[in-house]
Amino acid sequence: MRVIHIIIGLNKGGAEGALLRLVETSSRKNIKNKVISLTTKGKLTEHFEKIDCEVSCLGLNSFLSLPQAFFKLLKEIKSYNPDIVQTWMYHADFLGGIAARILGYRNIIWNIRTTDISYNNSYFTDLIRFFCSRMSSFVPSKIVFVAHKGMVFHNKIGYSKNKSIVISNGYKFQNYQLDSSIRNQARKSLSITDDTSIIGFVGRHHPVKGINTFIKSASIVAKKNSNVNFMMVGRGNTNKNNELVRILKKEGVLNKFILLGESEDIKKQLMMMDIFILCSKTEGFPNALAEAMLMQLPCIATNVGDAPLILEDVGKIVEDDNESNLAKAIIDLLKINKSDRREMGIVSRDRIVKRYSIENFTNGYLKIYQETKEI
Repeated sequence: MRVIHIIIGLNKGGAEGALLRLVETSSRKNIKNKVISLTTKGKLTEHFEKIDCEVSCLGLNSFLSLPQAFFKLLKEIKSYNPDIVQTWMYHADFLGGIAARILGYRNIIWNIRTTDISYNNSYFTDLIRFFCSRMSSFVPSKIVFVAHKGMVFHNKIGYSKNKSIVISNGYKFQNYQLDSSIRNQARKSLSITDDTSIIGFVGRHHPVKGINTFIKSASIVAKKNSNVNFMMVGRGNTNKNNELVRILKKEGVLNKFILLGESEDIKKQLMMMDIFILCSKTEGFPNALAEAMLMQLPCIATNVGDAPLILEDVGKIVEDDNESNLAKAIIDLLKINKSDRREMGIVSRDRIVKRYSIENFTNGYLKIYQETKEI
């Protein structure tokens, strides 16, 4: 079976990572994959090429380049002649869906990875989503949501309920193994003492990730706990970010923060942490939370996307992104002795292992490929 995947770009992100895992695992099950980036090559392109997946980039970089990119898209789809056209996220759903239908293809699968994008304040994306909701009854054969809450939200705004299905993310558990020697070495390289607890955050520098809430809660926690530091990992979270440094200085916690920026090996950063915080204002299926749980970290998360479903009773859900509530949850967790926190982490990993395997993830797509082809 031949599947062509259309996505806006191939820089690191939740959707891009999920696509890479799907291509890698499905290719072992007689699926021939090709990936089209509507824009340019991203950091993940070489990873696709390493697993012998062809990647084409269409060069879309502005509204003026849209006609040429769309014409290239038509040519790419027609040349590949896929059994399934699979698109990832709103813009690719819209353009890829229209292109495939123009060429006469009906086996189209949309992927939606978000819950509510209202925090992004993008009028153009809102408009694309509106058109997609109206097209959902006749363009795609299936609509795959990464999160149950995302499916409910999109069904409410007009996406076809009959075509909607949830396929949660899946992980290769063997890639997530806690190694105390690596942890100790990494902490030592940053002059982190054994008695210091590291409260960690992973996410790009963007208001939607709740960065201000994290920093303000850190200020509250630091006043009551001297042996605690805070770690921020993700694009833009560096000492070169003047806005971030200014906020940290304003809150009086600059000396309490370790800013590591974007990481090529997130597992190493997670190993250094003692508690993980997800404080986003909106999410679909939060990869960072699942990965932290796989690395045996006790976790606190805001009530966004499927975070409550992922954590359930093995972590703490904060009902909103209020810094006082988040600080209280952190302080309460710090009061628990280290051995009990380690036990919480072991239970957290077990939750992900039982529910979110790469096999379940891949088999979910293989099933709808077959169902879609038979329609």
